[in-house]
Amino acid sequence: MVKYICYNWMPTIAQHAMDENAEFYRAAGAGTLHNHPTFDPYKVRDNDLIFVKTDFIINGAFENYALDKMYRPFNIISGISSYNIGRDGNDSYKRILSHPNLNKWFCTNPPLNEDSDKIIPLPIGFEEPFRVGGNQEMLNRMHEGRIERDNKKDKILLPHHDLSTNYERKELYEFLSSLSFVEVQEQKLPVEEYLSLLDKYKFVICLEGRGPDIHRNYEAMLMGSIPINVNKVV
Repeated sequence: MVKYICYNWMPTIAQHAMDENAEFYRAAGAGTLHNHPTFDPYKVRDNDLIFVKTDFIINGAFENYALDKMYRPFNIISGISSYNIGRDGNDSYKRILSHPNLNKWFCTNPPLNEDSDKIIPLPIGFEEPFRVGGNQEMLNRMHEGRIERDNKKDKILLPHHDLSTNYERKELYEFLSSLSFVEVQEQKLPVEEYLSLLDKYKFVICLEGRGPDIHRNYEAMLMGSIPINVNKVV
């Protein structure tokens, strides 16, 4: 179990996983934290927790392969994806959500404004531990060495953002960077230098990327800074 919640921790607490294989994640440089066998819906027992990679919600694979076989009460935990349920792909999630045997759905980047007490939003946390930005020892060291909040700059930092992931992000970044009370990090920095920069400020702007929730929220909080987000239900 990881100390700091990371992007791919969710399958580690599930009894089953409908996920890509380990080679898929190795090729992406991310690795995997679990060794679940291929998902078999007939092996689900009462109230088991099933990890489902969000891609398999979006493309209808979970619905088509498993939903009609869910004869027992079950729970879902979904994530490890840049897709957003309810905004990408089809409306397969609605049929899953309405299944009479579904108890709870723990979900990263959940459907916005979905009025269901079955959905429990989850944080995406940090990058995978196999990546530099998710190295658990490094995160712990940076957290323990952070500046006391009273000694931080009473200013707002706009960190470097990848502007190719979201047009709204690009528009907001250009507007915010023009404000006199916002200090801008123009160049991308190595991870530890970047975290040290966040550490200097009380407030850090975290603009939505492919989904409403982003790693930067947790990087800012790790360093004792307050993330500033666009007002959306997450």
